[in-house]
Amino acid sequence: ELLAQCDPSAEPTAEDREWANMPDVGREVLTPYDPAECLTSTEAVAAFLAEAEATADPAYIEHARDVAARARAMHGLE
Repeated sequence: ELLAQCDPSAEPTAEDREWANMPDVGREVLTPYDPAECLTSTEAVAAFLAEAEATADPAYIEHARDVAARARAMHGLE
């Protein structure tokens, strides 16, 4: 939608040209992703938590529990 508002005949600025000519490393376009949006059933949440527990990484497990709690609230799961 935003690109549709751009003037295709507009010349890029010197800064834009410099950016476009830089090596590709580190310029990947990332989009936001919330795994809680995909955990739409109690089975999916359970599998997600089981995979996290299998890593035995306390920080990752805690993060997974936060995601699971958000998914439960988002989708009205028990």
